Amino acid sequence: MDISISAVIAQIINFGIIFFLFSKFAAKPLSNAIEERRELLKKLKHADEVYNQKIKEAELKAEEIIAVGTTTKESMIHDATTIASKKQKEMITEAESKAEKIIQDGEARAASLQSDLQKDFEL
Repeated sequence: MDISISAVIAQIINFGIIFFLFSKFAAKPLSNAIEERRELLKKLKHADEVYNQKIKEAELKAEEIIAVGTTTKESMIHDATTIASKKQKEMITEAESKAEKIIQDGEARAASLQSDLQKDFEL
């Protein structure tokens, strides 16, 4: 293998030309593309953080809404139970008074019939 100085110098000149052309035409666009991707990655990372934060906020809001709903449900059940209990007492009282009136009317009618029977029997 013969290495000649002219071949080495030609290789150095070729390398220099290629390096110059690369730096003149390709380095800037490649550098810009790399920088754009870095910025995009930063934006995506920030968007991911914002997304995760929004998810946490939504979960907290959902828990709050569920808690309010549960409290409202329990309050409504308590109110309904109270109203039903009052209505039940009113109905029982009304039924007792009607039953008492029916008994009194029955006793009065029975007394009247007995009185009529005694009058008819005495005649």
